[in-house]
Amino acid sequence: MLFKTFATHAETGLLKVYRADYQDCKQCPLKPTCVPKSQCRQFIRTAYDPFYRRALERQQGRRGKRMKKLRQRTVEPVLGSLVEYNGLCKINVRGKAGAHKVMLMAAIAFNLKKYMKFTTKSTLSQAIALRVEWSSASQGLFLDLATLFLN
Repeated sequence: MLFKTFATHAETGLLKVYRADYQDCKQCPLKPTCVPKSQCRQFIRTAYDPFYRRALERQQGRRGKRMKKLRQRTVEPVLGSLVEYNGLCKINVRGKAGAHKVMLMAAIAFNLKKYMKFTTKSTLSQAIALRVEWSSASQGLFLDLATLFLN
Protein backbone atom coordinates (compact mmCIF):
# COMPACT_ATOMS: atom_id res chain seq x y z
CA MET A 1 0.00 0.00 0.00
CA LEU A 2 1.29 3.39 -0.98
CA PHE A 3 0.38 6.71 0.52
CA LYS A 4 -1.64 8.62 -2.07
CA THR A 5 -3.16 11.78 -0.61
CA PHE A 6 -4.53 13.65 2.37
CA ALA A 7 -8.27 14.04 2.82
CA THR A 8 -10.26 16.13 5.28
CA HIS A 9 -13.45 15.12 6.99
CA ALA A 10 -15.70 17.35 9.08
CA GLU A 11 -15.91 14.96 12.04
CA THR A 12 -12.53 13.20 12.06
CA GLY A 13 -10.29 15.93 10.66
CA LEU A 14 -7.17 15.24 8.60
CA LEU A 15 -6.96 11.76 7.05
CA LYS A 16 -4.29 9.87 5.12
CA VAL A 17 -5.41 7.73 2.19
CA TYR A 18 -3.37 4.63 1.28
CA ARG A 19 -4.25 2.87 -1.96
CA ALA A 20 -2.88 -0.16 -3.81
CA ASP A 21 -2.02 0.08 -7.47
CA TYR A 22 -4.78 -0.76 -9.91
CA GLN A 23 -2.58 -3.27 -11.78
CA ASP A 24 -1.69 -5.11 -8.55
CA CYS A 25 -5.33 -5.54 -7.58
CA LYS A 26 -6.34 -6.53 -11.12
CA GLN A 27 -3.88 -9.46 -11.15
CA CYS A 28 -4.61 -10.61 -7.60
CA PRO A 29 -6.59 -13.89 -7.32
CA LEU A 30 -8.25 -12.68 -4.06
CA LYS A 31 -9.78 -9.55 -5.57
CA PRO A 32 -13.36 -10.94 -5.80
CA THR A 33 -13.36 -11.62 -2.05
CA CYS A 34 -11.25 -8.63 -0.98
CA VAL A 35 -12.80 -5.70 -2.90
CA PRO A 36 -15.43 -7.00 -5.32
CA LYS A 37 -17.04 -3.64 -6.16
CA SER A 38 -13.98 -1.40 -6.09
CA GLN A 39 -11.08 -1.17 -8.49
CA CYS A 40 -8.39 -1.38 -5.81
CA ARG A 41 -7.84 -1.81 -2.08
CA GLN A 42 -7.87 1.38 0.01
CA PHE A 43 -7.11 2.20 3.66
CA ILE A 44 -7.94 5.43 5.40
CA ARG A 45 -6.13 6.35 8.61
CA THR A 46 -5.99 9.51 10.65
CA ALA A 47 -2.95 11.65 10.02
CA TYR A 48 -2.20 11.47 13.75
CA ASP A 49 -2.09 7.67 13.89
CA PRO A 50 1.58 7.44 15.03
CA PHE A 51 0.82 9.75 17.93
CA TYR A 52 -2.25 7.71 18.92
CA ARG A 53 -0.23 4.51 18.84
CA ARG A 54 2.54 6.06 20.96
CA ALA A 55 0.01 7.31 23.51
CA LEU A 56 -1.66 3.87 23.64
CA GLU A 57 1.70 2.19 24.26
CA ARG A 58 2.45 4.65 27.07
CA GLN A 59 -0.97 4.03 28.67
CA GLN A 60 -0.55 0.26 28.60
CA GLY A 61 2.86 0.36 30.26
CA ARG A 62 3.46 0.01 34.00
CA ARG A 63 3.88 3.75 34.57
CA GLY A 64 0.80 4.57 32.48
CA LYS A 65 -1.42 2.23 34.50
CA ARG A 66 -0.11 3.69 37.75
CA MET A 67 -0.75 7.24 36.54
CA LYS A 68 -4.29 6.29 35.45
CA LYS A 69 -5.11 4.98 38.93
CA LEU A 70 -3.74 8.14 40.50
CA ARG A 71 -5.69 10.34 38.08
CA GLN A 72 -8.91 8.40 38.74
CA ARG A 73 -8.55 9.05 42.47
CA THR A 74 -7.58 12.70 42.35
CA VAL A 75 -8.52 14.69 39.26
CA GLU A 76 -11.39 12.93 37.50
CA PRO A 77 -13.89 12.93 40.41
CA VAL A 78 -13.43 16.69 40.72
CA LEU A 79 -13.98 17.30 37.02
CA GLY A 80 -16.94 14.93 37.00
CA SER A 81 -18.66 16.71 39.89
CA LEU A 82 -17.96 20.12 38.33
CA VAL A 83 -19.56 18.98 35.08
CA GLU A 84 -22.46 17.16 36.70
CA TYR A 85 -23.43 19.48 39.57
CA ASN A 86 -21.93 22.89 38.80
CA GLY A 87 -22.98 23.14 35.15
CA LEU A 88 -19.50 23.16 33.67
CA CYS A 89 -20.45 21.13 30.59
CA LYS A 90 -19.74 24.13 28.42
CA ILE A 91 -17.61 27.18 29.12
CA ASN A 92 -19.40 30.22 27.72
CA VAL A 93 -16.44 32.54 27.29
CA ARG A 94 -14.02 33.24 24.47
CA GLY A 95 -10.32 32.52 24.55
CA LYS A 96 -7.96 30.64 26.80
CA ALA A 97 -7.73 33.45 29.33
CA GLY A 98 -11.50 33.48 29.87
CA ALA A 99 -11.64 29.69 30.13
CA HIS A 100 -8.76 29.80 32.61
CA LYS A 101 -10.70 32.27 34.80
CA VAL A 102 -13.81 30.09 34.70
CA MET A 103 -11.82 27.00 35.72
CA LEU A 104 -10.12 28.90 38.57
CA MET A 105 -13.47 30.08 39.89
CA ALA A 106 -14.90 26.57 39.64
CA ALA A 107 -11.87 25.18 41.49
CA ILE A 108 -12.23 27.81 44.22
CA ALA A 109 -15.94 27.02 44.61
CA PHE A 110 -15.22 23.29 44.75
CA ASN A 111 -12.46 23.73 47.35
CA LEU A 112 -14.63 26.00 49.51
CA LYS A 113 -17.46 23.50 49.40
CA LYS A 114 -15.06 20.73 50.36
CA TYR A 115 -13.57 22.86 53.15
CA MET A 116 -17.01 23.61 54.59
CA LYS A 117 -17.70 19.89 55.00
CA PHE A 118 -14.68 19.35 57.22
CA THR A 119 -14.83 22.40 59.48
CA THR A 120 -16.25 21.86 62.94
CA LYS A 121 -19.35 23.80 63.78
CA SER A 122 -19.27 25.43 67.20
CA THR A 123 -22.53 26.06 69.02
CA LEU A 124 -23.35 29.24 70.90
CA SER A 125 -25.36 27.56 73.63
CA GLN A 126 -25.41 24.15 75.16
CA ALA A 127 -28.58 22.19 75.47
CA ILE A 128 -29.36 20.64 78.81
CA ALA A 129 -30.86 17.20 78.80
CA LEU A 130 -33.95 17.09 80.97
CA ARG A 131 -35.03 13.98 82.69
CA VAL A 132 -38.51 12.92 81.73
CA GLU A 133 -40.40 11.04 84.33
CA TRP A 134 -42.93 8.62 83.06
CA SER A 135 -46.04 8.12 85.03
CA SER A 136 -47.70 4.77 85.15
CA ALA A 137 -50.64 6.18 83.17
CA SER A 138 -48.45 7.32 80.28
CA GLN A 139 -46.63 3.97 80.25
CA GLY A 140 -49.95 2.15 80.00
CA LEU A 141 -51.08 4.43 77.17
CA PHE A 142 -47.84 3.75 75.31
CA LEU A 143 -48.28 -0.02 75.67
CA ASP A 144 -51.91 0.22 74.46
CA LEU A 145 -50.82 2.16 71.33
CA ALA A 146 -48.02 -0.32 70.64
CA THR A 147 -50.37 -3.31 70.81
CA LEU A 148 -52.89 -1.46 68.60
CA PHE A 149 -50.33 -0.88 65.82
CA LEU A 150 -48.71 -4.29 66.08
CA ASN A 151 -51.98 -6.19 65.74
